[in-house]
Amino acid sequence: PTGLNSNFDKVSFHPY
Repeated sequence: PTGLNSNFDKVSFHPY
């Protein structure tokens, strides 16, 4: 999801 860390936002795995 769209969170603070765009690093995980690209894989849409962690909302961090």
